[in-house]
Amino acid sequence: MIRTHQSKRLAAIAALLASVMTASSSKLMAANQCRTSQIQPFAPQNGSPVSGAGVLAVNKNGANVLMQADNLIPGVAYTVWFAYVDKRANCLTPNQCVPADLFMPADNPAGVFGRMDAGVAGPDGELTFHAILRDFEVSPGSAVHLILFTHGPVSTTDLQERARQLLTPENPVLGAPGLGVGTEKGFLVGFVKFDIDSCK
Repeated sequence: MIRTHQSKRLAAIAALLASVMTASSSKLMAANQCRTSQIQPFAPQNGSPVSGAGVLAVNKNGANVLMQADNLIPGVAYTVWFAYVDKRANCLTPNQCVPADLFMPADNPAGVFGRMDAGVAGPDGELTFHAILRDFEVSPGSAVHLILFTHGPVSTTDLQERARQLLTPENPVLGAPGLGVGTEKGFLVGFVKFDIDSCK
């Protein structure tokens, strides 16, 4: 029953993003622009029970991305980070990009990332994260990762703390103080990976 529910919801999500692709299909794309559409499964990390999937659609207007996450902990804050590697071959281990590629080497890491969306899991333990990146482009040989972080029970009394939980990765290694203050409070739950080997 649960799998049927998830399948129906993912199908609805895919149909929504397919309509976005279709809406711009009549517009000519520049010769150097790459278009892709993919659905990939969620890969849990660190023993997490979270499941789900992600959808990526890139067209003339930019990128439309969505992650559906299930089996989350009610009342806990989660953020999703959009990471892009333009050339997977330039990762620390070629074609095997990992989180370290977002900040090493310090002068020019292969990966670039930014906040995609955030939310607090409800009683059903489900969240849908979505973002539109206008005018965003991808290249053949690139990769997009949607990275899910958990930030513990959302603060209901300290709104500054709540803002940090929903707006930052809470990981000082990524850049203090803007991306984290004090000790690490944001932890990896899992990710969805899209390898873009060729363009449509």
